[in-house]
Amino acid sequence: MTEKAATLTKVTRTVFGTRPAHVHLDPDTAQKWECNSPYCTEIELPHPDNGGPTPVVQGYEPWRR
Repeated sequence: MTEKAATLTKVTRTVFGTRPAHVHLDPDTAQKWECNSPYCTEIELPHPDNGGPTPVVQGYEPWRR
């Protein structure tokens, strides 16, 4: 009997709450990923798991702390 090792991949959550989401394109992997940060200005962004910036969540802006 052989056992397959389970591979767990942690995926950074990029959609928070009920705000409408938009789609980004990771230029390095050509994968599409959703985000609902109101502060995005670029469509082509690497996913945070691939070195891209973490989306800013409305209501938790770092400049308001």
